[in-house]
Amino acid sequence: MKIERKKLEKRYDMKSASVEDVSLKEHYDIRVIDQEGERCIEVKGYGPLWLTAGVTPSEYTFAMENKDRYWLYIVANLKKKKHVILKIFKLFCEGESKIYAVIGETEEDITNDIRIHIVSKERRFLSVVG
Repeated sequence: MKIERKKLEKRYDMKSASVEDVSLKEHYDIRVIDQEGERCIEVKGYGPLWLTAGVTPSEYTFAMENKDRYWLYIVANLKKKKHVILKIFKLFCEGESKIYAVIGETEEDITNDIRIHIVSKERRFLSVVG
């Protein structure tokens, strides 16, 4: 949210833009609204340097239904001072995906330097009960 808020503060009057945590009521974590429209951001964070993200079936469905406004942010290396942040747009649209590395306050398009490997599996969860 800090990244998006900083970016908006540089470009817009914050009365005409907003960044909101919607993780408890939507299939994504952050809603960003500005003069360009609305972005839906799913954030996956990891302590180690792990550039992988698990997406639930409902998150996948939402991403496909909203592919022109859906972003996935992978935030890795959280246990260290320097986090690694990748922003991925149209992540499940082969040939259309865009990947950006966030470096400080700048973003670099690294789409042509790396690729995304997708493995499809159905996720299952379990609970231990007494």
